[in-house]
Amino acid sequence: MKNYNTTAPATITETTPGAAQEVWSVLVYASGGSASIILGGAVFLLAVDMLAWERLRLFVIVAALPWVFVGALLIVATWQRGWSLLERLTGTDLDHSGQVGDIPDIRIVPYRGPSHTVGGCAPDDLRYFVHTITATEDWTQKSWRGQVLPSGEKCDNDYHGKLCKVLQSIGVIVGAGPRVSGTLTTTDAEEILTLLGLNAE
Repeated sequence: MKNYNTTAPATITETTPGAAQEVWSVLVYASGGSASIILGGAVFLLAVDMLAWERLRLFVIVAALPWVFVGALLIVATWQRGWSLLERLTGTDLDHSGQVGDIPDIRIVPYRGPSHTVGGCAPDDLRYFVHTITATEDWTQKSWRGQVLPSGEKCDNDYHGKLCKVLQSIGVIVGAGPRVSGTLTTTDAEEILTLLGLNAE
């Protein structure tokens, strides 16, 4: 009887926004920044009763600085786009980047974790638990508390309960309850692993 909570290993690709979206974002930030500087300067000068064009001019000059930066970015972006277009039209890797046209900016984020769990337990932990309890016939909470399992998980009361619950669900441990460990219906580890679908992995 399998009780799998499957989570297949995967990779996640993260792509950067398109050029148009990036340019639009920069323009929005520049507009917001410039407007904030001018408005803030005007409010400040008004508060000190010194609002006049001669004094506000300094804030306007500072507010223009983001647009100088935007202009530089647009020139660089135009050059890059033009070069990419030229490569696609000629079909030649002109900059020897190994890619004709745009170089995709993709990051692969590996999925980390077990391929699946059985009743919330790592398969290797269950195999170890099964082999140990069938050899020692001791699956008491006291004996297992604090043990470091193959997955690196430190066995606490909660995890021990999950391990036992998996074996109870397939009828290997019966009669368990509060302060009662129950009994094993079989000490054949391979038979138990077969029931769990773990002996062939």
